Amino acid sequence: MRLINAKTLQLEEFMGASSPPYAILSHTWEVGQEVSFQEFVNPHDRTAAIISKKGFAKIQEACRLSLEYGFEWCWVDTCCIDKTSSAELSEAINSMFWWYEASGVCLAYLSDLNEPESFDACRWFTRGWTLQELIAPEKVYFFDASWLLVGEKRDLEQRITNRTGICESVLRSRLALPSIAVATRLSWAATRETTRVEDMAYCLMGLFDVNMPMLYGEGSKAFLRLQEEIMKTTNDLSLFAWRDIRNDDDSSTTYSGILASSPAVFAGEIFSSTVAAHKFNSEFSITNRGIRFTTPLLCREGGDSGLEYLLPLTRITNGAGDTLAVCLRKYGPDLFARQQPNALPATRAQRWYRRVPPRTIYITRETSTALEQYVEQSRKYAFHFRFSHDFEVVNGSPDGLWDVRNRLVLTLGEYAPCWGALRLAWIPPSSSSAAANKKDTVVEVVVIGILSHILGEYEPRCYLLSLEVYNEIPSEVWEQDDGSELAMSLIKNNDLKDELDVDGGLMKYTLSATIVEERVPKLSGDVMFCVDVVGEPAGTKIRRGYINSFSIEKS
Repeated sequence: MRLINAKTLQLEEFMGASSPPYAILSHTWEVGQEVSFQEFVNPHDRTAAIISKKGFAKIQEACRLSLEYGFEWCWVDTCCIDKTSSAELSEAINSMFWWYEASGVCLAYLSDLNEPESFDACRWFTRGWTLQELIAPEKVYFFDASWLLVGEKRDLEQRITNRTGICESVLRSRLALPSIAVATRLSWAATRETTRVEDMAYCLMGLFDVNMPMLYGEGSKAFLRLQEEIMKTTNDLSLFAWRDIRNDDDSSTTYSGILASSPAVFAGEIFSSTVAAHKFNSEFSITNRGIRFTTPLLCREGGDSGLEYLLPLTRITNGAGDTLAVCLRKYGPDLFARQQPNALPATRAQRWYRRVPPRTIYITRETSTALEQYVEQSRKYAFHFRFSHDFEVVNGSPDGLWDVRNRLVLTLGEYAPCWGALRLAWIPPSSSSAAANKKDTVVEVVVIGILSHILGEYEPRCYLLSLEVYNEIPSEVWEQDDGSELAMSLIKNNDLKDELDVDGGLMKYTLSATIVEERVPKLSGDVMFCVDVVGEPAGTKIRRGYINSFSIEKS
């Protein structure tokens, strides 16, 4: 690092641990008034125009105060870094938190502070870079516009906490940082700004003890990279505990990635979270399909669309002690997007949700302009299974495409060969009054929906298989993605029907299935293959249609 000799105002370079004790300046830049490395490096080239800049006066005053506090060397960001060198700039930004921490004293100059009462309103508290400059050094002395001492950080602790939200333990020592939830640390930057978008991420690296290369021009992707680096060092789920209340107008139809777009969405988030608690959390990691979790979900049963799945943020609680959750919607093979990114519901309040056993899922990493379209179109030509309450779902296939919340098997969204199957347990009505015999009269069947092009034409079909026939079918048959190939395999070895006679104990019944292309507004604006399943006493004619409006005729 380069340091200014406080006596001669000349630069000298030091390598590694060879740096002498130094003071460091923290300030806000003024456009056109700062002195660059090129303007300062050679004393003979300092013209009257350079010396007359306000930035030059800041350097002089910083050096004067350095000597007063017993330091012969001083560091000022404007003139100690050659910003024309991308390599040097990257090294400096990655090292800056530690440079401030290693300083003997930090001199915080509040250029717009003319009255002590306006301390909280100073621009210094609104800038991104000054956050680490406040936290990293042990000693921070604040000076007003006339370079008069206002007070030390430790003396102004309560006032700074009230202004910034930074807890007092962190103001006393940066060693307390790891004990603070990731979301809480990010919330400290929520209302701060930087001149360049990328710097909003780069100025936070030190708070999480991470490093990454500088890529000016990447825009908001820098903050995504920061979150990915944070994920490599902690499994603190509060990283996902953000609320984007900036787009409240259409929250019910908005989808996003699991990662935040900027620190602004963490505004006001202060959670209970400790390092000790995180070790009990499951692993989550970055993949090319999204962020991978192996975790149980909460699934809403019945009702209208609303919130569909919840990902509990284990050990992340609100002020009432309730575990918070992220709302999700399934839109591909074990693939989810965040739904209603303006919400972080408490799981205790969602009593109509049930627990879905742990499995590996992938949540889309970032928000894109196409994500809304992908999610909305994911149910096009999906298989939607409809049946009455006396049927219970055992499982759906293909496994990764089964959406238990909405009784859907997702497809590629194209009118192309595909299939979906559902294993159902049915309790015949005749056994409903004999609770002790219910278990003995449960009938398990498999209903299959297929779009195939057998005989040269696309045609949706549905079939019912008894559990015995289903179990005799080789497992490799069910590994086929193509609906036509599956249909051929099934037809080749089985007499497939859309009706199945079953023994209901006290009575004989007929289970029937129908399939129709239909729009279901609560689920999607696109056409789906709706498979309706019904069970009725044998000898009853069923006029095919939607399950809630069947018309029964006696033969």
